[in-house]
Amino acid sequence: MKPTFIQIVTIIVNQHLINQQPINVSILAEQLQLDRTQVYRKIKKATGKSPSVLIREIKLEYGKTRLEVSIDTINTVSHQSGFTNVSYFIRCFKEKYGQTPQNYRLKHSNTT
Repeated sequence: MKPTFIQIVTIIVNQHLINQQPINVSILAEQLQLDRTQVYRKIKKATGKSPSVLIREIKLEYGKTRLEVSIDTINTVSHQSGFTNVSYFIRCFKEKYGQTPQNYRLKHSNTT
Protein backbone atom coordinates (compact mmCIF):
# COMPACT_ATOMS: atom_id res chain seq x y z
CA MET A 1 0.00 0.00 0.00
CA LYS A 2 1.38 3.38 -0.99
CA PRO A 3 1.98 5.79 1.92
CA THR A 4 -0.11 8.95 2.06
CA PHE A 5 1.43 12.35 1.50
CA ILE A 6 1.27 13.12 5.24
CA GLN A 7 2.92 9.79 6.07
CA ILE A 8 5.75 10.70 3.70
CA VAL A 9 6.07 14.12 5.34
CA THR A 10 6.20 12.46 8.76
CA ILE A 11 8.90 10.03 7.61
CA ILE A 12 11.03 12.86 6.20
CA VAL A 13 10.73 14.96 9.36
CA ASN A 14 11.50 11.98 11.62
CA GLN A 15 14.54 11.01 9.52
CA HIS A 16 15.91 14.53 9.95
CA LEU A 17 15.34 14.34 13.71
CA ILE A 18 16.96 10.92 14.02
CA ASN A 19 19.98 12.15 12.04
CA GLN A 20 20.09 15.40 14.04
CA GLN A 21 19.60 17.51 10.91
CA PRO A 22 17.57 20.72 10.90
CA ILE A 23 14.18 20.62 9.22
CA ASN A 24 11.95 23.45 8.09
CA VAL A 25 9.39 24.03 5.33
CA SER A 26 12.06 24.87 2.73
CA ILE A 27 14.03 21.70 3.45
CA LEU A 28 10.81 19.67 3.47
CA ALA A 29 9.78 21.13 0.10
CA GLU A 30 13.18 20.28 -1.33
CA GLN A 31 12.93 16.70 -0.04
CA LEU A 32 9.44 16.34 -1.51
CA GLN A 33 10.61 17.91 -4.79
CA LEU A 34 7.83 20.47 -4.58
CA ASP A 35 7.86 24.21 -4.14
CA ARG A 36 6.89 25.76 -0.81
CA THR A 37 3.47 26.84 -2.10
CA GLN A 38 2.60 23.31 -3.23
CA VAL A 39 3.73 21.90 0.12
CA TYR A 40 1.63 24.47 1.95
CA ARG A 41 -1.49 23.72 -0.11
CA LYS A 42 -1.15 19.93 0.15
CA ILE A 43 -0.53 19.91 3.89
CA LYS A 44 -3.25 22.48 4.57
CA LYS A 45 -5.73 20.47 2.50
CA ALA A 46 -4.83 17.16 4.17
CA THR A 47 -4.60 18.36 7.78
CA GLY A 48 -6.05 21.85 8.04
CA LYS A 49 -2.68 22.93 9.48
CA SER A 50 0.20 24.92 8.07
CA PRO A 51 3.41 23.02 7.27
CA SER A 52 5.26 24.68 10.16
CA VAL A 53 2.55 23.63 12.63
CA LEU A 54 2.61 20.06 11.29
CA ILE A 55 6.41 19.94 11.53
CA ARG A 56 6.24 21.21 15.12
CA GLU A 57 3.63 18.56 16.02
CA ILE A 58 5.76 15.79 14.50
CA LYS A 59 8.76 17.08 16.46
CA LEU A 60 6.69 17.12 19.66
CA GLU A 61 5.52 13.56 19.03
CA TYR A 62 9.15 12.52 18.54
CA GLY A 63 10.06 14.28 21.79
CA LYS A 64 7.19 12.58 23.61
CA THR A 65 8.47 9.20 22.46
CA ARG A 66 12.03 10.08 23.53
CA LEU A 67 10.72 11.00 26.99
CA GLU A 68 9.09 7.57 27.27
CA VAL A 69 12.10 5.50 26.21
CA SER A 70 15.23 7.43 27.19
CA ILE A 71 16.79 8.75 30.34
CA ASP A 72 18.15 11.83 28.58
CA THR A 73 17.54 15.21 30.17
CA ILE A 74 14.65 17.40 29.01
CA ASN A 75 17.26 19.72 27.51
CA THR A 76 18.74 16.84 25.46
CA VAL A 77 15.32 15.56 24.39
CA SER A 78 14.40 19.08 23.32
CA HIS A 79 17.45 19.31 21.08
CA GLN A 80 16.99 15.77 19.76
CA SER A 81 13.47 16.82 18.80
CA GLY A 82 14.74 19.69 16.72
CA PHE A 83 14.01 22.52 19.16
CA THR A 84 16.83 24.98 19.74
CA ASN A 85 15.07 26.66 22.66
CA VAL A 86 14.23 24.39 25.60
CA SER A 87 11.65 26.74 27.08
CA TYR A 88 9.84 26.85 23.72
CA PHE A 89 9.84 23.03 23.64
CA ILE A 90 8.41 22.91 27.16
CA ARG A 91 5.75 25.53 26.34
CA CYS A 92 4.69 23.76 23.11
CA PHE A 93 4.71 20.36 24.84
CA LYS A 94 2.52 21.62 27.66
CA GLU A 95 0.14 23.26 25.18
CA LYS A 96 -0.23 20.05 23.15
CA TYR A 97 -0.22 17.42 25.91
CA GLY A 98 -1.53 19.37 28.89
CA GLN A 99 1.51 18.75 31.07
CA THR A 100 5.18 19.56 31.21
CA PRO A 101 7.69 17.13 29.69
CA GLN A 102 8.95 16.32 33.19
CA ASN A 103 5.47 15.42 34.45
CA TYR A 104 4.80 13.43 31.29
CA ARG A 105 8.01 11.46 31.79
CA LEU A 106 7.12 10.69 35.41
CA LYS A 107 3.76 9.26 34.34
CA HIS A 108 4.74 7.51 31.11
CA SER A 109 8.39 6.53 31.25
CA ASN A 110 9.30 3.01 30.10
CA THR A 111 12.79 3.31 31.59
CA THR A 112 11.82 2.70 35.21
